[in-house]
Formats: sequence, C-alpha cells, structure tokens
Amino acid sequence: MAWTCPATRRSARRSWPGTSPTTPTRRKQPPKRCCATTPPPRSRAAAAKRRAASATSATSAKHIATPSGAPPPTGWRNNPPTNRNAPVPDHDTLYRSLPVQDLRLADATLPYRCHGTGPDLLLVHGFPLSGYTWRKVLPALAERHRCHIIDLAGLGGSVWDEKTDFSFEGHARRLKALVDHLGLQRYDLLSQDTGATITRCLALMDPARARRQVMINTEIPGHRPPWIVEYQYLMRLPFTPAVFRLLLKSRAFQRSAMAFGGCFDDLDLIDGDFHREFIAPCVSEPRRIEGLRDYLIGANWPTVDAFATRHAEFHEPVLLLWGEDDPTFPLPRARAMLPQFRDARMVTIPRAKLLPQEEKPGEVAKAVLEFLSG
Repeated sequence: MAWTCPATRRSARRSWPGTSPTTPTRRKQPPKRCCATTPPPRSRAAAAKRRAASATSATSAKHIATPSGAPPPTGWRNNPPTNRNAPVPDHDTLYRSLPVQDLRLADATLPYRCHGTGPDLLLVHGFPLSGYTWRKVLPALAERHRCHIIDLAGLGGSVWDEKTDFSFEGHARRLKALVDHLGLQRYDLLSQDTGATITRCLALMDPARARRQVMINTEIPGHRPPWIVEYQYLMRLPFTPAVFRLLLKSRAFQRSAMAFGGCFDDLDLIDGDFHREFIAPCVSEPRRIEGLRDYLIGANWPTVDAFATRHAEFHEPVLLLWGEDDPTFPLPRARAMLPQFRDARMVTIPRAKLLPQEEKPGEVAKAVLEFLSG
C-alpha cells in the first residue's frame, strides 16, 4: 500500500462515511503540516524580521534598472529576465536613455533617436527587428559619428494604418523625409537585411547626399531567402497571425529554422534582451504581429532583382559585411554580387549568421569604422 502522511490518514478517518451525525463538533484546528520539511509557523515579529532582512539583501544586490524617465524594456512584465539580479548591459542602458522623437508623415509615424558627434550616419534595421538591434555597436560608432536610428513602419515603436506603403520604395521615401527633416547635407548608411534593400532604394533616390554604404547580410538579386516567400503567402490568411503568436511561445520554435534559428550561430543569444525586445512583444501584443505581417507582405522582389543592373549606379564605395554562416543569404551568393558594384569590398565575420551586429558587435563596429574612415 502506498505511504500516506499520518495527518492525512487521521483526516480521512474523521470524514469516513457512516460517521455518526451526533459526533461532537471539535474546535477548529489549524491545518496540520504533512511534510517534515515545511517550516513551523512563526510569530508575527519573526515574520516581520525575516521580511526586513530579505528587503535589505535585495537592496544590496545588483538589480535591473532603467535610467530616469526611460521606459522599461518591452516585454519585461510578461517575460522577466531569468536572473532578476543580473545588471542591465551598458549598451542597453545607453540606448534606452536616448530621447525618442517622432517623425509624423501622411501614412506613418516613425520614432527615431540621435546620438554621437561627427559625420552623419543613418542606421536602418531589417526584419523583424527595430532600431534596438544597433544597441551593441552604438557606443563605438557614436564616438566618431552622429548616429540617427529609426524604427521602420510596421516594426518597433512605429505607428501605421491601412494607408501605409510597405513596399521597399515606400520605406525609402519615408527615410528621405527623415533626412530632409533632420537637414542632413551628406550622410553615410549602415543597414542590414531588408533595411539594406531600403537604403539602396534611398541612395538611388538621393544620390546627391547619400554617400558610403555598409550593407550587412541583405537581399541578393535572383535569390529568395528560405521560408520568406512561404510566409508572405501564409500571412495573407486570416488565422496565420494568431497561430504564429502561439508558435512563438515555444522555445523550440524560436530556435528552429522557421524562426530565429537561422539568425544566430549561438542560439543562446535568442534569450535575454533579444527575446524581451523582439519575441515577447509579439506574443503579448497582437498589433506587433500585424505589423510584421504588413511589413513582410510589402517586400517586393522585382525591386531586389532589378539591383542586378542598378548596383552599377552607385558611385560611392560599398562594403558588404557578412556573417559567414548565414543560411538566409549564403556567402557564395553574396560574393557573386560584388562585381555588380563599381567600388565594393567584402568583410566576413566568422561564427556569425544573419545578425552579426547581435553576435559579433565588436568586429562589426571595427569594420564599419575602418571603412567609413578610409
């Protein structure tokens, strides 16, 4: 017979069927403790003393904090860090401390941040990220450049509606509006993934002011990334966004090739601040998934394929900065794209995939600064 706690057996005997209804009512006793490891009750004074000691210990330990006036990282409430006493990285604190301004346009409102001194540098993220992806390289870049970081329509903190143009050219026109708004006379470009397709469109629209370009793991003429075309089709179905939100709750799916497994050589980087900023909000906020859907559906491949001949129109130097292990935009195809430019060079980042700015920020910042200062 299975072992049961003596207190449990006594309780069972008291309530056994057939017990006489005339059994005297006993004074209500406090519940008995069934496990020897459960600590005995303590007095109120002892409990208060214990709480005070705990509070003192928590105060003395390092804790997560944000600068005064800065919002807490997106998703912390629903997806708190595994180690609550882990300090916030300096680059995270710096990024969140920057004042956020809004560029209000006819079809979207785009938040942007400016930081640093020196020649102007426009930083443009890709899918499905936001300007936050530049946080790790920003401190080094801002020492020599005035960095302008934007959230594209549909992503990050942007505001959009059914009138928003999500084509690559539509994004580029809004970037040009930002350049006009900031009054930039000449500017360099640092971009990644679809952001680098958008900045190529911008450079063709604004050749008098756009200068050197650094493009990190981006679209290649004649190439279609795995899963993207399929997602473009599926995202048009009404139930897909809700299903995708459910899938994103699974850590296994997050690390799969269908999600972020192809983005990182070190899959542990999917956790932590990347998860809090880019994954948790998609699970908790349906509007985030709607933005991803609209952004993704707006990607127009004829524009990408046309770069096969239009790359030659860039008169300024171009740097292709590539994570070597990227399955989304394979390195051999990127090398084959080099001759399409008049003046282009390539730097590869070992042990990195689609997001080297997340995996190898030191190497990325070094390559960018060397190229822009050359």
